[in-house]
Parts: sequence; structure tokens; C-alpha cells
Amino acid sequence: MTKLSVLMACYRQEKYVAEAIDSVLNNINYDWADAELILWDDASPDGTCGILEDYARRYPDIIRLHRSEENMGVAATAAAMVNAASGRYIMMFDHDDVLLPFDMSGELRFLDNNPEYVASYGRKQLFNEKEGLLGSSLGGPFSDFNLIYQPPLNNNAMIMRRESVLKAGNFQSTPQGKVSGAADVFMWLRLRLIGQFRFDMSFRVLHRVHPGQVTSRINHSEVYTRDYGFFMKYVSNLIPGVEARLRKGESFMVLPEKRYLVLILLGGMIRNTENAKEIESYLYYASQLAPKDNYIDCKIAEFIMAKGNYSDALIRFVNMIYKYPDLYNQMQIASWLKQIYIKLNMSEKDVLVGSIRISDEFFKLTPAAVKVLAGIRKY
Repeated sequence: MTKLSVLMACYRQEKYVAEAIDSVLNNINYDWADAELILWDDASPDGTCGILEDYARRYPDIIRLHRSEENMGVAATAAAMVNAASGRYIMMFDHDDVLLPFDMSGELRFLDNNPEYVASYGRKQLFNEKEGLLGSSLGGPFSDFNLIYQPPLNNNAMIMRRESVLKAGNFQSTPQGKVSGAADVFMWLRLRLIGQFRFDMSFRVLHRVHPGQVTSRINHSEVYTRDYGFFMKYVSNLIPGVEARLRKGESFMVLPEKRYLVLILLGGMIRNTENAKEIESYLYYASQLAPKDNYIDCKIAEFIMAKGNYSDALIRFVNMIYKYPDLYNQMQIASWLKQIYIKLNMSEKDVLVGSIRISDEFFKLTPAAVKVLAGIRKY
């Protein structure tokens, strides 16, 4: 059995797909040889398929090419690739991004040695050809509370156990159908029923921002909002009666093995209300269930700020500096402290100096990744 199957769904990306494929091939050679690359053209109307055919001819031992007779959409294509894969693990990769060198073999070893984990994901930096790096990244520590509220996961370059994906029912469309940008969120919800997610702080992807990308053609935030009710109903049905009790502010016992489901539900409930009393109640429940969740602590401090209690919020964020000493949380805390200093008319000098230092470290690329960035093609 192949160790890893890299799955790349391709649609109308003749401009960037070659660079995406090259970055995957270079990464396989850089880090891990026991891999296959599945290219799936979803009935592109442009020259994308011709480029894929050329790569398949040049790399017959690595690349397996498939083509849809008609456009199937994101979820159906993803499911077809999972079914076609021969790897023990699968890794999705977008057709217009650039894969960075990262410790792929180390992550595979981690998953081999820790069967309770179903997936490993990292971070991605945003860039465009005109400005280079945009000073923005996506991806953060896993949190059940945030899984519906504001998912911190990256599907791009996420390594998943193929057997777990199949056990979860494979990728499926949400009620929004082919155009939904939330099929990955639905996959994460079902994978979470099986096991845990590992967060790797390294940058795995340069995420290209350009007018032709799917996220530019579709308002994914709007589609996700329309799918929100579907996600909430799905989770609520797994723990009948709990959502109603939470809304009434009632006390109830939660089995330890069900706590993560309640946290997912609470995050979703907060996402869908602007009622301060409800938010305060839901945050209290969440903090009792997960007292060491950085997202919950941050949301509580943010809520206090929204009420105008900047001094109290300042104390909370300062305490979080010691509670969460890792680089990711230090970066988030520094950005909030800067806002509070401005509101309180305090000197920003110290927090700005600290923010710059943390920011430099937060966005730092490895020498190998810097080399890849320097080689980005100009179109």
C-alpha cells in the first residue's frame, strides 16, 4: 500500500496548475518518496486537462489522472479522489496554491504512532504575485468550541487517515450542493466523532490570492452562513435536548465523552446571536467545560471589551500571556492588547515592540520555504 496519496482536484486553472503540481512533486522528492499524486480534472472548459495529461505522461510512476465527464463539484470530486486513492493517508491540495517543504514524514510518523488522531494540519500564508506575502495567515490550534463558530483548520495540505474519512462517510455535499464551500467543515465534524486533530505550527502552503480562484467566484462566507443551520442540526441531533436546555440556561450533567459535542454546539450558538445575555450564558457554559481553551478565554475577554470594560479585558489578556505562552496565542493576544492600549490612551510603545518581535517570528518561513517563495512564477 502506498503511504500517502496527494489529491488535487483541478478545474479551470490552466494558468496556475502547473506550478501547483511542481510544488507537490518537489515536496515528495524533498521529504517522502512513497507517494502518489492523483490529478482529477472536473470537466474544465479550458486547457487545464491538457496540462494534466502532459504531467501524467512525464511522471507515470507517480501521477494518476482522472477526468469527470461533467462537472461534479467540490464534494463529489473529493469523494471520488478518496475512493481512487491507494494511500493509507490522503492529503488534499488546491490546484492554484504552492506546497511548501515541511516535515511530511514526521507528521506521517506521528499519525502512525498516535491512532487516536485522525488528521494533521498546519498553516498557510497568503500571497499574490504583485505584493508577495500579504502578512496574513490561516490556521490555528484545534478547538471544539471553534469548529462551527470559526473553524481554525486548513483542509489544504491536511493529512487524513483514509480509513477514517471512509468511516465518516467520505466527503458529502451540504444542502447548498455543488457550490458549497463548506463540504470540508462537514467532513471535519464527522471526523471529530472518530478522533482528534493535530495542529502543526509550520507553514505548509502559500495560498495564492487571485481573481480567478473559487473563493473569488463564490461568496463562501455567505454559503457557509446558509449551511450553518444544517451543521447545528447535525450536532444537535447527536445530543438530543441539550440545545434547548442551553438556551433556557438550565443545569444538566454531561458525560465526559459528550463534552466536545456540547462545546461545538455552544460555539455555533454564540455565532448566531447578538444577545449579550445569551452570549454571556453560553460562554459561562463553555468555560466550565473547557477551562483551558484559548479561543474561549479570548472570546470572554473580547466580550468584556465589547461592553466597554477595557481595564478588565486588559487584565484578562495579560493573564492569558502566562496561561498560553505559545507563539500562536502570543500573536493573538498582542493584537488585542494593542487595541486596548489605544482605547485606554496608554503608551503603545512596549506592546508595539513586542508585537513586531512576535509577528516576525509568527510569519517566519524556513530557508527551504523562502527559496520556494523566491521562485514563484510571474504570469
